[in-house]
Amino acid sequence: MLSHARIYPWPSAAAKVLVAVAVLIAVTEPAFCNGGPATATAMNDTTPLSEPYRGFNVTNLDPATLNDAAKVWHANIVRYAIRIYFDSRVCHCSEAEAWDKVLRDLPAGLDAAKKLNMVVVLDMTQIPTVHHPQSREERSAFWDDDNNLKALTLAWTQLATICANRNQVIWFDLLNEPLNWNDMPGYPRKWPVWAQSLIDRIRQIDQYHQIVIEPGPGGKPSGFKTFPKLRGEGLIYSFHQYSPGNYTMQRINITRGTDQKNVFPQRELHWPFASFRLGGPSGDKEGLAEYMQPAVDFQKRYGVRMFVGEFSVARWAPDGAQWLSDNVEIFDQHHWDSTYQVFRENPIWSLEYSNDYQNPKNLQNTGQMTDRGQVMLKYLSHNLSGK
Repeated sequence: MLSHARIYPWPSAAAKVLVAVAVLIAVTEPAFCNGGPATATAMNDTTPLSEPYRGFNVTNLDPATLNDAAKVWHANIVRYAIRIYFDSRVCHCSEAEAWDKVLRDLPAGLDAAKKLNMVVVLDMTQIPTVHHPQSREERSAFWDDDNNLKALTLAWTQLATICANRNQVIWFDLLNEPLNWNDMPGYPRKWPVWAQSLIDRIRQIDQYHQIVIEPGPGGKPSGFKTFPKLRGEGLIYSFHQYSPGNYTMQRINITRGTDQKNVFPQRELHWPFASFRLGGPSGDKEGLAEYMQPAVDFQKRYGVRMFVGEFSVARWAPDGAQWLSDNVEIFDQHHWDSTYQVFRENPIWSLEYSNDYQNPKNLQNTGQMTDRGQVMLKYLSHNLSGK
């Protein structure tokens, strides 16, 4: 079962942020940017017909990574996954130290993105001070502990404080793929209340930057059927697109650290194919559109902006280029922002590695553009023309 949130003593950098929070809460005037009042541009850029952003998910805001994403691939948005549990293993440090490093390095990363005119989405993938839920039981127990909401609130208080006076487009993605197996097939019942609490807290500090809400369950768009429109300005709604999973996840062993118990069994399943499931939508572009229809309906019902925060297909999936093409055409049809999963972090999804089913340890970047890469480069190039 999921343990109670472990609140760590924060290192000096984080402590300084908390001091700043106390000062900001007492201020009632709107946020100021570069010495002047923040314009309404960023907050109001949430209409469904706004020019969509297209880009990548990333695991860091390193200037070299951002530069290649922007100048080689023409991306104008990156979704930065904050993964404290993962980062602590990489740096061989505690999770508190990893979080402190995120806070310390964030301003420089935002500066690098601003120089390239890139939007940055801060995605809360793993919550600081909270045991990272892995099993189905832990994912469900997470919602029974209100200390987890407190930890989320503290984390967003710190991030919003850093971003509040920055004159650039930053989005706050409140929680990656909220899921409670006890509430399936719906979204976590507590999530609308928790999300509204986070929105209200952020708006005490930052009235300028947009806030992204993923309804769940997980990354599925089905939650939009009943998810309420939350209160506040500058809200964007989001889902992820890996469906149909038996096609996009062919033989991927991604069970460790997830709620999956078994590897996806199929490989060499082509696109399109007969059906997602017996009696379900067809396994083709029409079926994709039907699967994403709840997001379309929600967008039309409330006039909100929609963001496909993740979408991808395993590089060895036959006809992967066609699957990508079918999806991005749907995204553009509805003026949806999107970020491909992922840029130079995992060879399973890489656009720069071949389509062969190989051991990732033996893979090499051949320098040749893959057919999947060609589809995505064409799609991302729309950022240059404004189409």
